[in-house]
Amino acid sequence: MAGNRCFESLQRHALTTRSWPNLADGRHLSMPLSDFPRLLGATPEQRARMRISAAGLHWDELDEDLSIAALFRAYS
Repeated sequence: MAGNRCFESLQRHALTTRSWPNLADGRHLSMPLSDFPRLLGATPEQRARMRISAAGLHWDELDEDLSIAALFRAYS
């Protein structure tokens, strides 16, 4: 993985049951939303209010933080 470049290239969109942000280089994260109970219990509107940082994805309203690097290690 190419460090912060991967984080900076994330495209925002509402998460569905298996749809995750695409990276600008064409890679796509896809894993069951059921693995993330806070996100699963949230509305699509709440999931859409995602903040992207150098550390990963954050949902302040849901108190959820996900590291993109950890997601790639777990689901690659």
